[in-house]
Amino acid sequence: LNAAVCSNLHYLGLRNADNADEVARTVAAVPATGRVQVLDLSLGNLTDAGGEALLAAGQNGHFDGLQLLDLHHHYLSDELMVKLQALPVRIDLKGQLQAERYDDETYRMIFVSE
Repeated sequence: LNAAVCSNLHYLGLRNADNADEVARTVAAVPATGRVQVLDLSLGNLTDAGGEALLAAGQNGHFDGLQLLDLHHHYLSDELMVKLQALPVRIDLKGQLQAERYDDETYRMIFVSE
């Protein structure tokens, strides 16, 4: 993913990722200025780790020109959701989920899986 690729996109959808934090960190490292109007990272297992990267990118102007940051179906904390909503972009944060624990393991499900 590089700025040249993003300059030709209006919609960038990297949805339903089971490595959503890594995807968010990668996307946050590339200024999505220009033509990208919608960044859709919804339906994955995004946590505060990826959310913090998105927050920092937004605060650094990486999302200038972005109209919608779609994060619905996520595992973000209430505190981080408040911080994200302060960014100068419309953000979809519907569908906040809680991780499930079984046998000392933590599970964060993506929207569509086996």
